[in-house]
Amino acid sequence: MPARLSNKKVTFFITAMLLITLAVGGITYAQSTGPQVKELSLQQAIDLAMANNNDLKLARIETKKAERDLDLAEKTADDIDLDRVSTYDLGKLKWVAPRAAQMAVTLAKEKEQFTEKSTKLAVEGAYYNVLKAQKMLQIKKDTLNYAKDQLAIVQNSYQLGTVAKSDVLAVEALVAASEAGVTSAQNDLSLAVMKLNELIGLDIDTQLKLTDKFEYVPMKDVNVADEVYKALQNNIEIISVRENQAVKEKEYEVARKYYSGGVVYFDKAKLDAEAANVAVNKQEVATTLAVKQDYLSLKALEKSIAYKQKEVEKQREVVRIDMLKFKAGLLTNQDVKKSTIDLETAEQGLTELIYNYNQLKSKFKYGLFISGLTAGASSSTGAAY
Repeated sequence: MPARLSNKKVTFFITAMLLITLAVGGITYAQSTGPQVKELSLQQAIDLAMANNNDLKLARIETKKAERDLDLAEKTADDIDLDRVSTYDLGKLKWVAPRAAQMAVTLAKEKEQFTEKSTKLAVEGAYYNVLKAQKMLQIKKDTLNYAKDQLAIVQNSYQLGTVAKSDVLAVEALVAASEAGVTSAQNDLSLAVMKLNELIGLDIDTQLKLTDKFEYVPMKDVNVADEVYKALQNNIEIISVRENQAVKEKEYEVARKYYSGGVVYFDKAKLDAEAANVAVNKQEVATTLAVKQDYLSLKALEKSIAYKQKEVEKQREVVRIDMLKFKAGLLTNQDVKKSTIDLETAEQGLTELIYNYNQLKSKFKYGLFISGLTAGASSSTGAAY
């Protein structure tokens, strides 16, 4: 009996030690590995957004609803015999309502495509924004390193008695300010990551390692005429006003079957058709302008980036030389502070330019040139027939 009890104790002891070992090992592993980081390419981010985007899901539902309404409008029209179409209202049910319902289907499908493209554009913007925030953080860290180098030099000079205590305090304040700048940039990066996570459907606290680079790659030659032509064929604003034009022309055609000039219904249908024609012409001009304006902005950014790259290169050399002069006692800490701030400003400016350029490239890639003119026009297309 004592021997059996002893065996149980031994077994219990071994089991307990094994569990403790596993627990400690698990804690150690978790501490050594740290939080999980998700590697993410731009295309992967877009794919996630396409799978999780609620706006796109709603747009697809709206298309199905519009198709259902079209079936109903066509069935109602088929049920009206031609010999019974004796009034303007019946004529609208017979000929205008199906065309209006077809317009709704066309616009719903266009909205699907627009939502998909605009979501991709938004993802690219959010992705590039994280890359930009990473670059801005690195710039702030570089500024902090310059400040720390200054502090080491001025502390050594103070010990040698060649500078005053106020000089040391001034550089210490510069280091503190630079550290605050790093903290602010880290916060900006964290917020940019959270916004990207939200957009693509990940937990907002997911840590990301982006695999695409923040870089400037000039866009291949853009044929403006081709871009304008494509926009005039595929732009959702253009399609919207043209579809509205077709419906208003159909309504005017039906009005002419039953009325003549001077009758309110006839005059209204005629004026609506004329207004729709004007809206098309106006939108074509606005869309053409939007494309050409973005093209000019693209070219201007290319020139600005080329200049800013040279400025950054020059300013880095200025800082390098100023640091050497400061170490030799030929410049004050204020001189070096100015040159490092000038470098930081130049690098930040270049980063912003590259971000804006990549955003414009994405607009050309997806053909999204929006003028905003259809806000009023689109509301006039929802009349019931």
